[in-house]
Amino acid sequence: MDPGIADSEPRWIGLMPIDTRDWYRDKPIYWTNSPPPRRTYGGGSGSGKGRRRFWTVVAVLAALVGACVLAATPADGSGILPGSPLYFAKTFGRDVLYAFTFDSGAKSDLTLKYADEDVHGIRIMCALGNNAEVAQLCFAYQDDFFNSMAWAVKFEQAGGDARALWLNLIAAHHAHRLVLADALGMVEGNAAEAIVGAVAYTASPLEYVIRQLEGPAEAALFRSDLQADFASVSPELWASIKSRLQFDTDESPDAAADSSADTSAEEVPPEAPPQSEPAPPQDERDEAPTDSFDAQTGRYEQYYLGLFYTTEGVLSGGCYGQFVVLINNESAHDPTYKELLAFLKKDDTDKYPYTYNLWMPGVYYGDAEDGIDMGHLTDIVEGRAQPSDPEICADFAERLHNNAELAGIRTGYVSIDLEGYPDTQGYGIPSDAGHALNVFETTDRGRVFIDCTGISGDGPYHNDAVVDPVRIGAEYVPDLLFDTEGWYTLSMGEVTGVEITWDGEWRP
Repeated sequence: MDPGIADSEPRWIGLMPIDTRDWYRDKPIYWTNSPPPRRTYGGGSGSGKGRRRFWTVVAVLAALVGACVLAATPADGSGILPGSPLYFAKTFGRDVLYAFTFDSGAKSDLTLKYADEDVHGIRIMCALGNNAEVAQLCFAYQDDFFNSMAWAVKFEQAGGDARALWLNLIAAHHAHRLVLADALGMVEGNAAEAIVGAVAYTASPLEYVIRQLEGPAEAALFRSDLQADFASVSPELWASIKSRLQFDTDESPDAAADSSADTSAEEVPPEAPPQSEPAPPQDERDEAPTDSFDAQTGRYEQYYLGLFYTTEGVLSGGCYGQFVVLINNESAHDPTYKELLAFLKKDDTDKYPYTYNLWMPGVYYGDAEDGIDMGHLTDIVEGRAQPSDPEICADFAERLHNNAELAGIRTGYVSIDLEGYPDTQGYGIPSDAGHALNVFETTDRGRVFIDCTGISGDGPYHNDAVVDPVRIGAEYVPDLLFDTEGWYTLSMGEVTGVEITWDGEWRP
């Protein structure tokens, strides 16, 4: 099983969008509190005793946190829930235990245990009517379950026998679905939306793994069981779940088994290869034009492709396929500010409505570039096809980048981290959020950052906005460029991270 995983961390695609102009990226926790002043104890330099005293205090604090968490864990396994003054102690205790678990298989088991606690907490919060806490726990559950799958892949890549881990994950997900189906009967609105997203977010990559490991018949059985587990929910809720899933829930296990058997029942003798003219010399082949993007080089005429690689994996998208695909133009130039404004006013990317959803990540096997539809991208470049409508900010930034490059204007793709994001819609979104936008290097005004993400309700006709400055420590406040009609935007938080790519990477 070659999942195409980096040596240091499991590699997955996908980021979870959150609210208008925002998507959420799970990232490591960085402790920002300053360390206490170094002190010595006793005679001499005191460094040895000081270190021993320091680690003694750390051990005592860790033991106290662990004792608090264990003592407060009820028999139903939900643990301390959001809203409790001890909830921070629970999350801190989890982080400490996770940090000191080094085996990939053990990490998979541990994060699955956390997911078990999360899903029971979701049902309790639903019964209490605490919708914001439901959304918060749904985010935690889907992250913990997905991380458990990631560490199972990592364990197998390291040469371990991960079958027991996968069987545990499959059985646990079945139990989780029953709990979540029960919870869906208690809530509606944003809380129900968060649960639907959590189901789809975890079910799609798990079905993919089952199909790779066990074959199409077992994958079809998984889909059938999933549908049966949600038989108690309303047809509208099941339709919502089904629309989020990245597989066909209507295919029966018998049909999948028959299909698999038909493909191997009778072997057809291979035909003799057709005779062809001798291949031209290598230098001539390199110069020969192609009628589509080349899958290996990512090139077609003056255009070349790039993906947005991050430390977590490849950024997923929705307009051009499974990933954020950047179409670059060798002939593109840096515009003047006036030329940029003229392009933005003509471009319609900002006119599309923002669509709130919980974007599902997935695992990819081999190279991410192998999952790109080169023919479809060629049709888009040639004007024979159109990309899908953007939904979240990552899609809007992707589409504006490619529209600008096709128009001959050089453009960059920017991802930022924010702190202090105001959850104005009440989705239970954490304050550390992320966002995507674009950057242009104008010849007369220097670097200009443009946010073109649409809105999900009433607002101005033009949603293109300039953001100045975009740097760590600055407030992120988009300033509408055209015909504001009395509309304005508020701060989306403080910028804590900025990453820019002008071209992306192709098979790095």
